[in-house]
Amino acid sequence: MKKNIVPMKKLYSATLALLVAICLSTLLITACAEINQTSRVTGVTLEHISDAPEDAYELIFNSELLDLKRDVEREGYSIILGKNPYQRHALADLDGNLLTDYEFFGGMKANYGLIEAEKISEDSNLTAGVLTQAGQVVVPFQYFAANALGSRWGVGFYTEEVSEDQEHDYYSIFTEDKHYYTITQADIYYFDGNEGRLVATLDRQGYAEAQGRGDYLNLIAREPDGKYYYNGAIAYDSDFNPVWTELHTISDFSGVMPAPVASFYDRDSGLYGLNDAEGSPILEPSMEFISSTVYDLVEFRQGDARGLLGQDGNVVLPAEFGAISSSAVGPLDENGESVFRYNCLGYFTVADADHEKGGYAVAGGEITCPLTLKFSSMHNGVATSVQNEDKSWSLVAADGVRTDLGPQYSYISALGRGWGMLWEASRDGGGYDLLDWHGQPLLSNCRDLTLTADGTVLAARSKDDNILALYRVTYSYAD
Repeated sequence: MKKNIVPMKKLYSATLALLVAICLSTLLITACAEINQTSRVTGVTLEHISDAPEDAYELIFNSELLDLKRDVEREGYSIILGKNPYQRHALADLDGNLLTDYEFFGGMKANYGLIEAEKISEDSNLTAGVLTQAGQVVVPFQYFAANALGSRWGVGFYTEEVSEDQEHDYYSIFTEDKHYYTITQADIYYFDGNEGRLVATLDRQGYAEAQGRGDYLNLIAREPDGKYYYNGAIAYDSDFNPVWTELHTISDFSGVMPAPVASFYDRDSGLYGLNDAEGSPILEPSMEFISSTVYDLVEFRQGDARGLLGQDGNVVLPAEFGAISSSAVGPLDENGESVFRYNCLGYFTVADADHEKGGYAVAGGEITCPLTLKFSSMHNGVATSVQNEDKSWSLVAADGVRTDLGPQYSYISALGRGWGMLWEASRDGGGYDLLDWHGQPLLSNCRDLTLTADGTVLAARSKDDNILALYRVTYSYAD
């Protein structure tokens, strides 16, 4: 089958991805990770790892970092280096040591902890494949297009050219005349370690959309009319055996990966209890209400007051609050998706009975920051920004420390995936300072501040000398 060489864009994509500047992989924290409920954060420090290599710097500079904030959050303690003027790319480690040759084009993209890339084949065609963070090929470079579907799943597409009035999935954008292409074959790969294993070959009818999570893949096939429906997914295991055939949505894995606990209602007592994943009770009916939504903890209610249960059924936060906030301010999961949590580095965001004033508490219910803040504004983790009457800013930390920042900053905002421990502060004269949750400066006069998906590596560019530096982020804790 002829391999096409015209760069493509999905018809349903909103915009064409620009050249990737730099992608940092992460060791991801999953939603079900064990959390020490009594340990609480006390501070954060930065340790300089390295400055980005010259090749990475040149590419980042020339592309104006347009892709840094979009792609750095999608995995990889690796750097994509660009070699100008030919825009060939290579994969390197944090110190700039090459993991591959400069053989890939500018569309390299980190996704689900893997690297989607394109390169020229021996017969001078542009082919697509998927790499691991270490540069090993897991979807071979023989396809018209290739995508990671999850941390352990990928797909490669063969296509054929069709006319504009025929059903098509891709079209070219870099040629004077548009060319249109339709998918004819989809090869599904499962990744075991660093090796990709072909587990299924599907025709156009058999593949419309897929999403992987762990060892399972949700797949939607096309209907006879060529269309597909969002609630038509079937789940497959790593050998591509259908294991959950009840039709469900593409992102629903509950049939093969059930929640660790589930609430149940006892009609005789009129109370709620808690079961484990196998349906065995771990908490007998004793609560007026237990939420069916399971994050790291489970919310329950006694009267009008709310508290939190651990997944072992024990009370972590007593029912003494009008509301308890969950937020997605920490690491992403292995599929690069936001994870909602109640426990934010040992602190809980709580509100009064009217849900208007908020503060912070720790396990057991001790209030560490009085309920005096505007609860609806407390969505950044372990610190909350407050704008004062004179338009200056203050930071109020979960441990009760309030820091007035004065008039030097025009705006402050929490850094994504930083738990509210790291804040960008915009200087009136341009540039940013990086502040900790107590308003103490960690970096001065910089820009392009970005955290990796697990929040442990920070990229920051000095506004003075334009050097991009990488830092290890470490949190300290106390019981």
